[in-house]
Amino acid sequence: MHLVGYQILVGLDCNIHHSMKPKPKAVLNFGSVPHHANEVHRIPLPDGVPRPPILGMYVAKRGQGKSTACVRLLKHYVDHNPPVFQKDLIFVISPTAESQQHLWDHVGIPDENVFTAASAPEVKQIIDGITEILKAKKEQYEEDQEYLEAYKDLMAGRLLTPRQEFLLDKREAQPLLDPEPWPRPCLMLDDLSHLKVLDQKWFVSLCLRHRHVAGGVSLSMLIICQSLHGGLSRVVRQNCSLICLFSTHDKTCIDDLYKECSHLLDQEEFIAVFEHATDEFHSYLAVDLSQTDPNLVFSRNFEHWYQIRNKDSSPEKSAGARAGDTNSNAKNLLEQKQAKKSKSRS
Repeated sequence: MHLVGYQILVGLDCNIHHSMKPKPKAVLNFGSVPHHANEVHRIPLPDGVPRPPILGMYVAKRGQGKSTACVRLLKHYVDHNPPVFQKDLIFVISPTAESQQHLWDHVGIPDENVFTAASAPEVKQIIDGITEILKAKKEQYEEDQEYLEAYKDLMAGRLLTPRQEFLLDKREAQPLLDPEPWPRPCLMLDDLSHLKVLDQKWFVSLCLRHRHVAGGVSLSMLIICQSLHGGLSRVVRQNCSLICLFSTHDKTCIDDLYKECSHLLDQEEFIAVFEHATDEFHSYLAVDLSQTDPNLVFSRNFEHWYQIRNKDSSPEKSAGARAGDTNSNAKNLLEQKQAKKSKSRS
């Protein structure tokens, strides 16, 4: 009996050994995937600066400075060389736009780009008009690029296509010294929650395709509201690349924000970071998911960054563009918080 069993085991062992001969390693090469065509228009930015196209939110109760904080970011973008957003392509829709004229003047937004809306259909009509403006800008850019190529071929004595001849005749074959730049727009939506706009199907669709509107233009959108749940669809919140949250006692709001970055740090660490970032009245925690370095995702006012991963390389690699700033370690903040609690109980 045992012998038979032994023979069977040996037979199985031999079969297994025979079937598991080492196979030659397969070499997988799926090739590279081309970047999106719009990547050539992307402007390099210093580490820690949110990278457009942005779908962002500034969330705070009235009077905490959310509109001012958003305008500071816009001002940084338009002052960048070259400008990240063109001033004539920054648009504002706000029921209280007239009372905040000093903010729009600070950025240099043209008066005709600031809209006061009183209803959801009116907001949609304004955004449809903005889309048409962007479409026209894109078409002008493309025609100018065609013309530059046609003029180059003309000067080089090359054979021209009928389309090139048409473009040259249209402009009398004059050199084009000021071609239309690629459109880099931004739309700021300030306190529209009560208008029941932010959960409309057309608005959700716009947020989900904001990278490719008007035939391929990337539209950055900055939504300013008083609550993370303030009429804004959940799918929009989940697709935000930037969320700036001011001090709040709404635990649900904090929990929801944590869910968007739970892959980076645990909840207790997140709460410690949030409390440290919002310990002053006008300060906020910025969660910038456009960053590739985890240590640049969390900051206070884009001025103080929170280290959530031990760096394998030197600190200068991530902090070089932020000379003079200070950084905190998330785990240290949590330990300090726990130590304070223990001390207060004893």
